[in-house]
Amino acid sequence: MAGADSPELQFPAPWRYRVVVEAGNPASPALLRAVLDRYGIAAPLQEARCSGGGKYRSYHIDVLFESRAMMEALSRDLQAVDGVRFLL
Repeated sequence: MAGADSPELQFPAPWRYRVVVEAGNPASPALLRAVLDRYGIAAPLQEARCSGGGKYRSYHIDVLFESRAMMEALSRDLQAVDGVRFLL
């Protein structure tokens, strides 16, 4: 629930995900791309950075959500991808 100082999201809403995956799982980018394709999202999976120890790699994904339901469903499906540690 949004607090008094938190504005309610208005849809369509642009959103930038940061997805942190285990660097040792080379299939993660292809699996993330497959999820995006299922939703008809053509935005590129932008490689962002690797952790200092090389254990994690992060990607950015820019999305325009048409509804909260779509946002919640895509978030759930991205989080379920093998190798995903964090979804921000």
